[in-house]
Amino acid sequence: MPFLRFANLNKDEKGEISIGLTESGLKFAQIENSVIGHNDFEKSFSQAEVDFYLDYISKNVKGEASAIKWILNKITKGIKDRDSINKELRREIAPAWGETSEAVVNTQRAGLMARMFEFGLIDKDKKGINVVYKIIELGNKFLKN
Repeated sequence: MPFLRFANLNKDEKGEISIGLTESGLKFAQIENSVIGHNDFEKSFSQAEVDFYLDYISKNVKGEASAIKWILNKITKGIKDRDSINKELRREIAPAWGETSEAVVNTQRAGLMARMFEFGLIDKDKKGINVVYKIIELGNKFLKN
């Protein structure tokens, strides 16, 4: 939440840490969620939450928006499975992170792609234990912005 600027962390003079919502975090929290509000487990986020999040990161969290677009571009170019995406991450992005292990690369990719899946930017086809990712309509729209 602090990375997305939805929350602030503060340390007082005694060293105690408190957390609080930012104005943007409060706005996001106030959007109706179908799981919480209606026990509808079809999707994790309402369309209003998805729209807010994607607009918000495009304007305020450029690193997240750029990372999403980076992966969407890789999928567009035919790099569609976990190992291939990890290889591209190691080649193009990991040098900026400094010394990174395979676990760090995998964790970064997995977290980002999980968010992309939950927000409806990508879908996945499972073939046995392998997963192939594909961009869906909202992902194409986000990529063009």
